[in-house]
Amino acid sequence: MKQLILLFVLSSSLILAQDRVLMLNGREFSTKIIDTTFLNITIQDKPNKKPFELERYRIFSINWDSKESILYKQDTLIGNFYNEHEMRMFVYGEKDAHEHYRSPLTFSGGVIAGFIGGYVQPYVMSEIFNNNLLARPIFSPVIPITYCFIVGSRWIKINKKDVSNSLYLSEDTYLEGFDREARGKKIQKALWGSITGLVSGIVLSYITAGN
Repeated sequence: MKQLILLFVLSSSLILAQDRVLMLNGREFSTKIIDTTFLNITIQDKPNKKPFELERYRIFSINWDSKESILYKQDTLIGNFYNEHEMRMFVYGEKDAHEHYRSPLTFSGGVIAGFIGGYVQPYVMSEIFNNNLLARPIFSPVIPITYCFIVGSRWIKINKKDVSNSLYLSEDTYLEGFDREARGKKIQKALWGSITGLVSGIVLSYITAGN
């Protein structure tokens, strides 16, 4: 009986044992690595799921049995200009920004900019186009597009609470990685907020005009 229990515990440990994959885009996840002998890495998220493959060139490193294996190689011919340490810092910057960076007001600002473009601005333009409803939406995207451009061009402030190790702040490539990921998240929020506000404004504009 004890042998059966021991066998069950060992089997469970093997099933639950997870390797870690750190992607070049800063995403890190736990999985089970099945094979690394070819151009792609074969992994399996869960025992009851079919294994799938990840391209090696998208992976910075894999961790198994508490040992890290670096897959990234510096090669200027394929655009890998950073050495291993520089790329590690860049990936860590992306990872911290992905996991910790927040910009809650960006989406709200996008909604406001989109709503102004979709609802307020059409009333001004309708005077120019003699109240032609079909002409109203033509200039509606101008304000939300301008908002997204401004958001994307602004300097990204890094808070120490968003950084996993304060020593990373002295690394230029870490700052670059953090900035790229944080800026991407901010632009995406601005875009979705602008679309939400723009559609709502246009719909409301037609509803009120019909009344």
